[in-house]
Amino acid sequence: MITADNILSLREKITQTRPLIHCITNPVAANFCANALLALGAKPIMAEFAEEMSEITGAAAALSVNLGGINESKTAAILKAVETAHKCTIPWCIDLVGAACSSYRLNFASELIHKYPPSVIKGNFSETAALCGIEHHAEGVGSEECGDISPYAQIIGKTAARFSSVIMMTGETDLITDGKRFAYVKNGDPMMTLVTGTGCVLGSLTGGFLSVSPPFEASVCAAVTMGIAGEYAAGQGSVGSFDSHIIDKIYSIDSNDYNICMRYTENEA
Repeated sequence: MITADNILSLREKITQTRPLIHCITNPVAANFCANALLALGAKPIMAEFAEEMSEITGAAAALSVNLGGINESKTAAILKAVETAHKCTIPWCIDLVGAACSSYRLNFASELIHKYPPSVIKGNFSETAALCGIEHHAEGVGSEECGDISPYAQIIGKTAARFSSVIMMTGETDLITDGKRFAYVKNGDPMMTLVTGTGCVLGSLTGGFLSVSPPFEASVCAAVTMGIAGEYAAGQGSVGSFDSHIIDKIYSIDSNDYNICMRYTENEA
């Protein structure tokens, strides 16, 4: 089990080492993601020019890839960055934004995942379902309500094991599994769905924690941290400044927050 002390120790390590995290993310959320990583204690770089991917990704402690706002030049950059991460054994995560509503994105992600297995595969229910071959009914990049996730856990776990990756399926309850361990994180607030980029930020935070911890632990730490920050922001009662309140809490989160607010359980297959 991952404890509040474990997460705080990793936070301290990030603050001390200031790891460089390369993010190829949704342009709508790039500023939000960069500020969240700075608040975590990491150093973000948001480069997307294919010709510099080898140099920049090769110097990073982790890579976070997001399929939002995909285009020809961005796919070329992602491919080069992922190739470099694989060659240099740099941990990387992929956020399957829109993979449930775009066959192009799903096919591109599937090819990447099969050829260069990521440390973490992140997606909402619809996106994860699309990757795992589960029936879904997505409209746009949002996720449908799936209710009880337990019927899907074993299928998702088997997919994670097949790819030798951790899958993080986000929702009212976040499911995180490598096929052997299953974590359930219940932090967060419905208000987070009203603000663009909260999911993208979670992917970036996952990259931050990947720089100092194994994929399963990194995913749980990121989900708990983002969830607590979302709860704090929702408590301020403002949509317009929601993202600023999330950044504030990522920066100021302490042992009290983790010990009192963390809602996380874990079991084995």
